Amino acid sequence: MARAAVSLDATDETVVLTPCDIGGGAGGFHITGTWAGTITFEAKAPGAASTDWVSILATNVATDASATTTTANGVFRVVADGLHVRARLSTATSGTAVVYPYEVGL
Repeated sequence: MARAAVSLDATDETVVLTPCDIGGGAGGFHITGTWAGTITFEAKAPGAASTDWVSILATNVATDASATTTTANGVFRVVADGLHVRARLSTATSGTAVVYPYEVGL
């Protein structure tokens, strides 16, 4: 199912996928735009405090490289395993990152 794009242009703005969004399996973020900064991929358990986000690995589908952050556009896949996952603009330098969240049918 297509999800609306979210524009991130300030530090700590986020795009969140819940287990309901992605059926508890996998999903990800297609990042586009003209921007400079760092996007951090994070997860937390449903019901956990809003301060309990921790870094998780996301895989760049073009390169198969995994990392907890990105400074470039690309398509990144995360395995959710029932967690809430998010892409957070942890450092905003300039421009706007446009993020399209997506689900992966398993």
